[in-house]
Amino acid sequence: MFELAVSRASAFTHPVIASLRFASGDTRALAGSMVILNREGWVATAAHHFEPHYVAQQHALARKALPAGQKPDPNSLVELGMWFGADRTNLKDVRFVNELDLAIGRLDPFTPDAIATYPTLRDPASLPLGTPLVTVGFANDELPVAHDPVHGFSFPPGLLPLGRYPLAGIHTRSVMTGSATLGLASGDVTVPVKFLETSAPMLRGQAGGAVLDATGALWGIAVRCLPLPLGTTVKTNINNLEIEQPRFIDVGWAVHPEALFEVLRAMGVPMPLAS
Repeated sequence: MFELAVSRASAFTHPVIASLRFASGDTRALAGSMVILNREGWVATAAHHFEPHYVAQQHALARKALPAGQKPDPNSLVELGMWFGADRTNLKDVRFVNELDLAIGRLDPFTPDAIATYPTLRDPASLPLGTPLVTVGFANDELPVAHDPVHGFSFPPGLLPLGRYPLAGIHTRSVMTGSATLGLASGDVTVPVKFLETSAPMLRGQAGGAVLDATGALWGIAVRCLPLPLGTTVKTNINNLEIEQPRFIDVGWAVHPEALFEVLRAMGVPMPLAS
């Protein structure tokens, strides 16, 4: 059912990888997804992929406040590198809408013809419940990475390109949680904080990836997995102690196409609607 959608999404769904080096010398890489929206190189992804930036700033201030000669905490983040699907590519003009866990930015440099196809956004006026949907992103949220003082971070041979990973479900509901204000040069713009729910959970590496219907139309940007209580319990035995635990079902939440469209329109980012 989703062969066409996954094939289309593979062209415009790319990885976002944050490489981290700690004072101990240990390294790790956190992987997520991003959707390339148009030929100008604008992308949408999950805002939480940029949290290491804030951690790095806080840890740098903590190291600066240390008494002379005192070593930093081994877990202090001392170096951060972001990789946006290609070497020597940066993300510029980044705008965060934290209420949506959404980040919009522009790849630079960017070669438009390198992307075989671009997404079209599903018209928010018609989103039938029960429509089959597929989330496309990357399965693994943590990857191996090496570091040396001369060349910086590097991935092991054969790691790239990462394989896309689809998870299918159906559209279960739309959830409106409020509104957010975008402070733009032209003035403040209010956008809805609205999410699209699917019956399929989301892997952490899929955050920032595309949620599509069978035609390949973009229904949203995947951002989180949410546990919904079933109202029942299950008994488990741990170390000869019987424990009664509540049961949950995991669902996926994506930035709703209405919210995405309004954010892009406010920023002047072109995004065609699917018929």
